[in-house]
Amino acid sequence: MKPKCLFLAGVLFATGAVAQEKPAGDIIVTARKPIDAPVARRFVRNITALTQDQIARFDAPVCPIAIGFEPEIEKQLVARMRRVAKAVGAELAPDQCAGNVALVTTDDGGALVKALRSTHPNLLEGLEPRQIDRMIESEGPVRSWSATAVVNEDGQRLSPPTSGDFMDPPTLVVKTASFVNPSSKQIIDSATVVIDAKAVIGRSAIQLADYAMMRALARTRPVAGDSDVGTILSLFDPFSPSALSVTDADVAYLKALYAMPGNRTATYQMARIAEQLKRSAAPSTGKMP
Repeated sequence: MKPKCLFLAGVLFATGAVAQEKPAGDIIVTARKPIDAPVARRFVRNITALTQDQIARFDAPVCPIAIGFEPEIEKQLVARMRRVAKAVGAELAPDQCAGNVALVTTDDGGALVKALRSTHPNLLEGLEPRQIDRMIESEGPVRSWSATAVVNEDGQRLSPPTSGDFMDPPTLVVKTASFVNPSSKQIIDSATVVIDAKAVIGRSAIQLADYAMMRALARTRPVAGDSDVGTILSLFDPFSPSALSVTDADVAYLKALYAMPGNRTATYQMARIAEQLKRSAAPSTGKMP
């Protein structure tokens, strides 16, 4: 079966829904105060979308691709996306790999999602109908979604039912039992970030790649307004100062998530991430290693 993100590339080029805007431009960045504990906890809570009381992340090697940009820009984007993944501790796939993180630009993201729902619904697998409707109707420039799955401690997935009887559901074999840590973990199989072509104009390749990875490596939400914590997640908010790249807080968030075991509760995960943010350098001008 062709990987979903690579199949999406074929759909886009087949429909002609591809923009060729070159990302460029300078952005002014505003410095931030150090992050204290309440601010760190609030930031983590506000940007995190949970999956069954866990923060989902990639378990398999990450393979970023870029779709809809000029070929040279796509190379720059992929190189930067790979650098971010490596810097935060996510496992990287070899250069020649099947894409599972896609950064896409197109003239109308809502129209693209609508077309996918009609012609290739498998590319939206895991989303509820109301979630798809919201993406289609959204007036914002970005649409982001992830396909997630539940696995046991060893990464094994649900076993299919042995019969067609509805009373015989899929099962997940677990090897440990704990009142503290779950026996399963939520993982991201693939992630897609679609940005309207008009919003790409004036943004650098670094900004676009970093934003995509911050949305894809964890199921995070964009930030609106003047946040107490500098973050690339505010890149497309007109009332927020735009970071030139992922910030120290962004890197700290992803590093903490990928450093801890996947089978932890959301409460544990968010506490550890907030603690890492508090220890980070904190200004929005932070540089990625």
